[in-house]
Amino acid sequence: MLAGLLVGSIDTVSSAVANIVVEMIKRPQLMQQMRQDRNDTERLRGWCWEALRLTTFAPLFRQAGDNASLLGKPVPKGTRVVVLRGGAMHDPAAFEHPKLLNPSRPPDRYLHFGRGIHQCSGRDFNAIQIPELIKALLQYDISGQPQIRTRGLVPDQLIIHLHPRQDSSWAQNS
Repeated sequence: MLAGLLVGSIDTVSSAVANIVVEMIKRPQLMQQMRQDRNDTERLRGWCWEALRLTTFAPLFRQAGDNASLLGKPVPKGTRVVVLRGGAMHDPAAFEHPKLLNPSRPPDRYLHFGRGIHQCSGRDFNAIQIPELIKALLQYDISGQPQIRTRGLVPDQLIIHLHPRQDSSWAQNS
């Protein structure tokens, strides 16, 4: 189980961080908001989850059991379910005003790490690691045309430009 957690964590964290950085570069206002909230762990995590909501993840394949539901809607037992996370995380029934980024959304709405009994075993570690890695990157000016190179489904490289920030308040407030 520990080996699986380590292997899965590396894939999940690298994918998540790469996708968040791409969204930050595409949306400078998002990056600025994340910088402002870098010392508020819950808000920074919320911004990370919102950035991930903007990206497409691999679909989830499941078979419904007894009393199954998806985002509060019943699913008959035995039904094969393919959850397209990108579409699901833009559904106004699940995310009020889905086009707006809101770091205060309830964490149980996100499908980044699965749902129900099929949640990612590393989800609790991911909730710590991902915002901490993003916080470390936020101390730099991040720019460029982000390029994610993959090996299969997992990022192998993220090509961006990092430059020391000219903002002297960073060191004082971090």
